[in-house]
Amino acid sequence: MKSKLLLITLAITVVFSGAVFAEERFDNVPPVRVLKVALDLTDEQVMDLRELIGARKAEFKEINGEVRELETQLEALLKSDTPDPSEVGGLVLDIRALKQEIVQGHQVYQQDFRELMTPTQVERLRNINKIALADRAAEVLGELSLH
Repeated sequence: MKSKLLLITLAITVVFSGAVFAEERFDNVPPVRVLKVALDLTDEQVMDLRELIGARKAEFKEINGEVRELETQLEALLKSDTPDPSEVGGLVLDIRALKQEIVQGHQVYQQDFRELMTPTQVERLRNINKIALADRAAEVLGELSLH
């Protein structure tokens, strides 16, 4: 009787600790690991993806720094008593060009990511994106009370 009670207690403990452990693992899974599992990426693809992410972050950080610097200059110029319209226009155009560079860089980043994958993995990515879009649409319908 004691051994049955011990086994039942042990089983309950394992079941509940497993559920808690699984929930913790889900919450703490790094994004690249999620992609590795969801897209069935190889270790080599994961290494390439990490390099791609690192390069993108460095590029984004550099361009963003330039944008912030130009925006600071623009703010100072606009606060001056007599801002020079040609300087203002030049800074606005420079900021716009850098922001466009960010957009283009992101498009290249996405394309480079797709090129890392096999056709099957790209199809999985498309399906994930469709599910994400459907999930967002369901949220919007709920927000607008249209569901």
